[in-house]
Amino acid sequence: MLKETKRRQPADAPPPGDDDGERREHRREKKPRKERSDPVLPSQIKNKNKRREVHAKLKREKKAQKRKLACERGQAVQRAVELGEQPPEKQVPRTIENTREPDETVCRPDDQELFAGNDADEFNAVLKQQITPKVLITTCRFNSGNHGNPTSHKPELVLNNFTTRLGHCIRRCFVNMNLFAPLLILF
Repeated sequence: MLKETKRRQPADAPPPGDDDGERREHRREKKPRKERSDPVLPSQIKNKNKRREVHAKLKREKKAQKRKLACERGQAVQRAVELGEQPPEKQVPRTIENTREPDETVCRPDDQELFAGNDADEFNAVLKQQITPKVLITTCRFNSGNHGNPTSHKPELVLNNFTTRLGHCIRRCFVNMNLFAPLLILF
């Protein structure tokens, strides 16, 4: 009482009764595997050990290629020096600083208009020590009892990057707020 199972036949196969060799011709031929043009990324490999091996191999290849390029650059420089030619320029990495476009609002040190305006602003009398500024800096908008005693310490000011017209004005304001002999004022 065994049940006979029929094998699935391809659509273009001859009927099962024909056994004259045609059947052999219709067998599926194995297709050659397609070569992958793009490398397999380690993140696509599920097996942890295999993924680690592939990652290490890629890292070694990348390091060897980098070393080879550096060696070629060094040899090119040596050849140029031996031949008395000018060596090729050193490669400069692209950074945020060297790709930044120059800002129009930045004041130049030779800007005569800016420094002429300094004599007319409200901080001029304070900087010439004609008026003593009265400054109270708080951290709370409410009064604090028995606090705010003056100290003899003169704070240090680091006033870098105040490069715009407004920044220049604010820098002068900070200099005026600080008493006349701070420990250090950096511009």
